[in-house]
Amino acid sequence: MSIFSLKLIACIAMALSHFGSVFQGAIPLPMAQGLYFAGRISFPIFACLLVIGWNKTKHKKRYLIHLFVFALLSQIPFTLAQYRTIVPVSLNVLFTLFLGALSLWAIDRVREGVLPALLLAPVPACLAACIPLDFGWPGVLVISVMGVFRSKYSRIGILTAGMAVIYLRGGISLFSTLSFLCTLPGLIMLWFLNPQKPCFRAKYFFYIFYPAHLLLLYMLSLDF
Repeated sequence: MSIFSLKLIACIAMALSHFGSVFQGAIPLPMAQGLYFAGRISFPIFACLLVIGWNKTKHKKRYLIHLFVFALLSQIPFTLAQYRTIVPVSLNVLFTLFLGALSLWAIDRVREGVLPALLLAPVPACLAACIPLDFGWPGVLVISVMGVFRSKYSRIGILTAGMAVIYLRGGISLFSTLSFLCTLPGLIMLWFLNPQKPCFRAKYFFYIFYPAHLLLLYMLSLDF
């Protein structure tokens, strides 16, 4: 499985989840919940692909800048679609990925012998604990820890533990357990990922797709 095909699957699952969230009052509740569960495969895929992309790119600063700029551009579509307001109630998932990448930058500096950077590595996760953020500090932390390990199997194990913390930390219930279990198909797909497999390259596909589909969903919801 190539990086692009996996990213496309994650984007479709994420869009279905957002559709269920935006139109939850207009569609049957079981359908909205089913779409929510379908979207649970997305974050572990995006988190792992972020780490892979970070390790492959030669332009680390540009990578960080792109993440931050598109996180800013996505914030208004995100709050409009999810909360029907432009006031930032919670920060979107691109900020989670940005903070995770910031930790990866600090980890790289440590590997290069810049030991004071070791003090900076936990800062993004601590910052995420202080602000409303999609997937919160566990989402940032799981990206950071994955960055320490090179093995695909180690990263999948870390993701599995991270998803359990994210969905079960509020207490074990049927809903939280199903939310965690629905992340497992995404983790299985990552097992079959071949980062070296040739694929169609769409550099800004996800960056553009994320705010665009949120804005489209919001505009469609105005008629309901």
